[in-house]
Amino acid sequence: VQRQLRSREVSVFARMADPSRAQGEAVELFDRGARVRLVTNNFVQRDPLARNAIRDRLFERAFARFLDEEKPDLVHIHHLAGHAFSLARVARRRGIPIVQQVQDWWSLCARVNLFDADWRRCSGPELSKCAACAPLTRIAPAPLWNRALHLARRRAARAALACADAYVMGSQFIRDDYAGLFAKGRPVFVLPYGVDIVPIARRPRTTPLRFGFVGSILPHKGLHVAVDAFRALDPRDATLHAWGDASASPEYTAMLRERGGTSLTLEGTFAEEEKPRIFASLDALLVPSVGLESFGLAAREAMVCGVSVIAANDGALRELEGAQLFSDAAALAVIREAARPSEPRPCALHRSRRHPPIERRQRPSSCRDGRRWRCPPRREATRRVLRGCSRAFPFSRGAGEGVAERRMRALRTCVRMHYEAPSPGLRPPSPAAAGEGRR
Repeated sequence: VQRQLRSREVSVFARMADPSRAQGEAVELFDRGARVRLVTNNFVQRDPLARNAIRDRLFERAFARFLDEEKPDLVHIHHLAGHAFSLARVARRRGIPIVQQVQDWWSLCARVNLFDADWRRCSGPELSKCAACAPLTRIAPAPLWNRALHLARRRAARAALACADAYVMGSQFIRDDYAGLFAKGRPVFVLPYGVDIVPIARRPRTTPLRFGFVGSILPHKGLHVAVDAFRALDPRDATLHAWGDASASPEYTAMLRERGGTSLTLEGTFAEEEKPRIFASLDALLVPSVGLESFGLAAREAMVCGVSVIAANDGALRELEGAQLFSDAAALAVIREAARPSEPRPCALHRSRRHPPIERRQRPSSCRDGRRWRCPPRREATRRVLRGCSRAFPFSRGAGEGVAERRMRALRTCVRMHYEAPSPGLRPPSPAAAGEGRR
């Protein structure tokens, strides 16, 4: 907003939650030159259409008054959650051009990220499946009403998307998921979001290695995958520090504390200006999401700060350049790499301009060409962790395993390689070592 204010007028229509105010009550303020109108939504509507953001006449009237006062040349819709899909039609009826920002899967899924209540990846929206997974009302007969509401929600979401004159999103992955829902003939732009962070000097690398997690403490972010991977590690060698709101899901947080033991530290939330300090305190950032990610902002901020990133090979995280990706299908990468000769490469830590060039020397080793990179001991250890996550060890897929279980085993095997593998060469582990990594 501040950058836009340098060349044009900007006004913001948003919602807030405040139990002390009446539903629909508006508060207006000026934020460094931008007019901001906050309309109260405490989600107390009795009408299921309004409560589920399908159509809310109260918000429609409030938004119409705002548009009539401002008479904008352009409306940029960042998100309609907490408002209503029908607000897009309010702007459309006034002939105002609309740019629609697509930030997640909320238009397709009432749970936002195609991740169901049982912590499983959804194969795609269907009326009966959505009605059982995300009930929108308890009015009897609930199964019938929920199917009807999900049908109304689907139609409202598509109507809102059809109102836009152009679409903007942060990754090619989410663009592909929405490809069939955009109005034909209207431009679609993939514009990666900017990263506004100034790096600071990082801490010296010491033992234990500090791995970090920054994000929502909720199942779809996959923190439990990282916690399970660290259970087999000695806290004197590596620890996991998680930043996020631990009160978002008390049941999930309790499970993490029980599983994590002394290896896990829940650090709580932080102010935006604290981000550089937090990233500077880490050796690597983990992004083990089992739900879909539409961009991966925290991962990109960490990379700008010189922190290595280990991320799930899924969703928009696949578009991270320079990150180490892991998945249950990484066995194919091992086979390909072992089948062809390759020049040894410096690790991600040494490719950073923050580290001096490393030496290469001739010596017998397990590498195919007889050469290896020589690193200081702790840097060599970290290199094993990061390289291992990108090619993982082959393992058989257990019957009935879900995405989280397979990814947890891959991540655990990758991290354990740092402590148990005798060499960072290209050979896969013995069956005994692979079996130990799966326990």
